[in-house]
Amino acid sequence: MRKLLLALLSLPLIAATPKPAQTPDIPHTSESIEVSIVNVDVFVTDKAGNRIKGLTKDDFQILEDGKAQPITNFSEYASDISNEHAGVGVGQALSLSGQPPTSSRQAGELALHHQHRTLVVFIDRFQAPALKSDPVFAQLKELLHKAVRPGDQVTIMTWVHRPYTRLELTDDLGQMDNVIDKISKERHYGYGNEYREIELEEQFDQEIDQFYKQQTGQQRPGGGQKKPVLAALDAAMTEFHDMQAKTKAMNAIIESISGIEGSKSMIYVSRRFSMIAGREFLVDRRDLLAPPTLYEQLKSVRNEVESVAKTANAHGVTMYMLYPAGLDNDWVQSPEDITMPGATDATLAGHSYMTLDNEVQALKYVADQTGGMAAWGVQDVVSLMPLIEQDFNAYYSLAYRATTQRKDRARKIMVKAKNPAYLVRARRQFVEESDETRMKNRVVATLFSDSNDTKIPLRVRLGEKKLNGSGKYLIPVMVEIPVESLVSLPDAKGQRGAFSVYVASGDILGAVSDVTQRTQPFTIADVRRATNGRFEYEFELLTDLKTNRVAVGVYDEISKDYGLQRIELPHAVLTPDTTTQRQEGR
Repeated sequence: MRKLLLALLSLPLIAATPKPAQTPDIPHTSESIEVSIVNVDVFVTDKAGNRIKGLTKDDFQILEDGKAQPITNFSEYASDISNEHAGVGVGQALSLSGQPPTSSRQAGELALHHQHRTLVVFIDRFQAPALKSDPVFAQLKELLHKAVRPGDQVTIMTWVHRPYTRLELTDDLGQMDNVIDKISKERHYGYGNEYREIELEEQFDQEIDQFYKQQTGQQRPGGGQKKPVLAALDAAMTEFHDMQAKTKAMNAIIESISGIEGSKSMIYVSRRFSMIAGREFLVDRRDLLAPPTLYEQLKSVRNEVESVAKTANAHGVTMYMLYPAGLDNDWVQSPEDITMPGATDATLAGHSYMTLDNEVQALKYVADQTGGMAAWGVQDVVSLMPLIEQDFNAYYSLAYRATTQRKDRARKIMVKAKNPAYLVRARRQFVEESDETRMKNRVVATLFSDSNDTKIPLRVRLGEKKLNGSGKYLIPVMVEIPVESLVSLPDAKGQRGAFSVYVASGDILGAVSDVTQRTQPFTIADVRRATNGRFEYEFELLTDLKTNRVAVGVYDEISKDYGLQRIELPHAVLTPDTTTQRQEGR
């Protein structure tokens, strides 16, 4: 076989992203402008929260970047599914006019084509006493029983520094119940104070100040100033890195369901999802309105939070953001509440209030941008779930035509009801992605789930790893690409083509590397010299002991077809301890 690139490409997936290589001179088809159909799910209520049904497309207006767009497709979805799993009852899809079918035959045809639904339930690593967590999980199970129809797909995932798939896509309500019951038990714990270590360190610092003053009659240099203690800094940094990994995982999960037809949603049960990761550990309760600290400026994860909304909007996924903890303790009302039982001062109240304030901003932003809803505190979360179920079973689907040029850009969408008494929720963006961005998203998504949407059949093989110092390894990776899957074009330089190889890695903690991309041109002469009808593209992968999976994608720059494959790295690459335990267990 023809080796197009032999050991020239080393991908430092645990180091900084290398500078992008110069774009090769490859033939391209003429610049094209495409027309895409942009679908928008729309939820309509009156001011009392009652669902409004029976509207037509003439009752709505869609604006893109402030300009009105003709509505080209319109459907109303309304269903009574209480008995669907028993074989009775169907979802009803209304026609473009918004009117129900006029004959029993027509009704049967439309019923068979109700909109398929895909739902991701993503549960963060929150823990709470049973009296607070049990009602949330009980209501979640009830929601699924009322909303999931035969043929729908639900997957349940949890997050503990990395994503765990607890239930593959299914419509089996019994399996959903069993998994949720297990997760519910994992989330139980007694009342406690997670900030106690920080409080103790602050008290110790104050005692040192007092001792120094008693001995010297002077204030200790640097003493008497409120400053982050080591325990607080450590907690804040943990939250920062967890948020980075978590948002990457959420984007990958959203991308992984993007190719499924029908309505798509995610219910996210949060523990920490904040604009400033770990801010609650560092801000003194008596100084809540102070300008942002240096930490807040450096550790803002606003871009990561916004990326979740952007990815969801790019793929039409409605986000429901739930924070059951609310204020960590029900008796904490504000930072000024210093009369709470069992507390020595207002530190806990300040932390609790700051945690909630920090969390709500991010949750509301993602929900508002994607047409979903957010709630915090057990009572509000439980009360919101029936409204989510109503969203699933009573909504409108509108569509309009938009021109695209395969460039990275976002456009504002606004859906209005012509009746000012109606309240409308819908996503607020149409996100157009470049071919490169789409391919990077596909590769990251492949780290978490296999892709069936692939036209280039890849064959990926690993060579023998070799130690590269400091606990890092170089692993040769060979990617075989069938020549017949690639397209070439004639130009002044002859018959030529090009493909790009994309690579990303994930580790045992759920962290995801940046995606590295290289483009490889080829000529018709290269094609003729290929043996066994395959090109072989070889590179060396730089990994550390935590890296446990790699995703490889190949993209044809001419035809726009692609292939994807995930590789699970050998156990010996993970950690020496893991290898020893496996050998001893045999």
